[in-house]
Amino acid sequence: LIGLATWVALFSFHKAIAQERDLTYEEKIRTYTTDTRFYPSSIARIVNHATIPSPLKHFGTIIGEPGVMHNTTEIYTYYKRLDQSSDRLMVQQMGTSEEGRAIHLVVIADEATLANAEEYKALLAELSDPRKTDDRRAAELFKKGKSVYYLNGGMHSTEMGSPEMLMELAYRLITDESEEIKHIRENVIVLINPVSEPDGRDKQVD
Repeated sequence: LIGLATWVALFSFHKAIAQERDLTYEEKIRTYTTDTRFYPSSIARIVNHATIPSPLKHFGTIIGEPGVMHNTTEIYTYYKRLDQSSDRLMVQQMGTSEEGRAIHLVVIADEATLANAEEYKALLAELSDPRKTDDRRAAELFKKGKSVYYLNGGMHSTEMGSPEMLMELAYRLITDESEEIKHIRENVIVLINPVSEPDGRDKQVD
């Protein structure tokens, strides 16, 4: 998780097109960030999108507000709202937990990539099997395919932060029009497992 978060944190808004900033959200980030090492300019600023709801607009609180945790139903509901609001994100149910809770996978990329998601999935499946794919074919697939960055949230029920921060990261990745974030969307398929252990997560939140 730290890898992509750090990656995004290194980016600035210097090359961004003019976008309205959510000053209320930004002030709360500043208030709740206790160490300036975790407060680079890219984290300090967040887009106020007209049609895609931020965590603040959806929940009434920002991600990381003290004393606020969300269960899996609330988390998945937010991702589904993002899915309904943007062509850059989609949610798929991958299975159910031992106690019957849903396990979802969130996919983020630019509109063209998501429109051809099955094609990229097939390319990756072919690339992953050396019994069927020789070096020549693999080189062709590398040119056609895209890198995949997988983020796994809440592997253990006591790991409370990652299922929270991934919601804000998803919002940033689909709303930010800076050149750096656009480059990510156009060249990387970001996969997010919001909560990999949903049964324990809900018990911990309770």
